[in-house]
Amino acid sequence: MLALSGVVLLSGTASVLAGVAIISRHEAGTAADLAALAAASQALSGSEKACGAARGIAGANGAELASCTLSADGVVDVAVTVTVQFGSLGLGVARADARAGPAGTAGTARTAGTAAGTAGTAGTAGTADHDADRPGSPLARPDQPLGRGAS
Repeated sequence: MLALSGVVLLSGTASVLAGVAIISRHEAGTAADLAALAAASQALSGSEKACGAARGIAGANGAELASCTLSADGVVDVAVTVTVQFGSLGLGVARADARAGPAGTAGTARTAGTAAGTAGTAGTAGTADHDADRPGSPLARPDQPLGRGAS
């Protein structure tokens, strides 16, 4: 009976840690999408202002801007990281990439942006791509509520 209790406890703990990792990956994806759109909206003002806008939006969404690149055609590539505390197991990092730029720009063609153990997103046609089924995503379908943590 004690062994069964241990198995149940271990399974529950593993499920909680997996859930935390999944939530962090989605938070990083949302932050990357929004940071790329913010940077693209400031692209005509130059790289410093565009990446400053991305940094501010990423920070407001609990992420840190890892990289920001503005190309000559106004396409912005950003990468963000979200630090995750896994209890006594230590820290982990969820990373996501996003791309945004003017509609019809060849540079916004879909590309994969993933690293081992992390999530990545890429955008097309002037928007940051996103998972339309992601609950609470500010970029979710119009019939879903807006805001972080909404369901």
